[in-house]
Parts: sequence; structure tokens; C-alpha cells
Amino acid sequence: MRALIFAGGEHVINTSSVVGKIRNIGQSNYAAAKTVVVGLTKSLAREEAKKRVTVNAFALVTEIDTLAGIDNRRKQEILKHIHFRRFGKTTEIASIAAFLASDDASYITGQFLSIYSGLYIRHHTRTIQSPIVMIL
Repeated sequence: MRALIFAGGEHVINTSSVVGKIRNIGQSNYAAAKTVVVGLTKSLAREEAKKRVTVNAFALVTEIDTLAGIDNRRKQEILKHIHFRRFGKTTEIASIAAFLASDDASYITGQFLSIYSGLYIRHHTRTIQSPIVMIL
């Protein structure tokens, strides 16, 4: 972090994975590693805020993500759970990273952005056991 600050850096952007949030059968070690990225991001954000350094992370599902070794049938199964029924484009991800690295994001820190067309929402709502109550 000292080298980053000394070089005039103000933004740290970590990448994680959807598996860090929704887990996946047979990937406990990978899920654990990606969950650590989220915790590290949030902790570093608190530690570095006084130096005006933002620290954020995002998870994505893109066309070139870890899908290269997956057969087409499995890809189609994954797409059934993605609301837009397509994988993200690298240009969409690059735009988000560029925003997080810009002065426009200078008040955003400690955040984990889920960039996969609501996949986490679908999985997250399945695990809710009781109704959500909002107090306004």
C-alpha cells in the first residue's frame, strides 16, 4: 500500500468471483479464496480511508471468465440462472473498472459489486426463510 500511495495511487480494485458469494459444489477451496478477497477489500477500505485511498472489488461472469474449459451444455445450464441469458462482455467489465478507478468514484469504498445480471439475487432469495420487513 505504501508504494501505491507514494506513486500517487488512490484506487485499489480487486476481482473476485460469483462463487465467492453463492458457492458451488466441488469448489470449496476456490469459494474460500474468493470470499477472502471480499473480506480483504472491506478491511483494507477501512484501513486506507484515512489516506483517501478507495478499495473496492467486483465479481463477474464474462465470456472469457473461467468458462474456457466448460462444455457448451454446462454453459447453457449456467445461462439459465443469469437474468439476461448471456455472459458479460469484457467492455462492460472494463467500463466498471474504469469508473472505480476514476475521481467520480472517490466516495465509493469497501464495496463489492456483483456484475452478473442478478445471478446472486436469484440464489440469495432462495435462502431467505422469513419475510423481509422494511422500516421506513
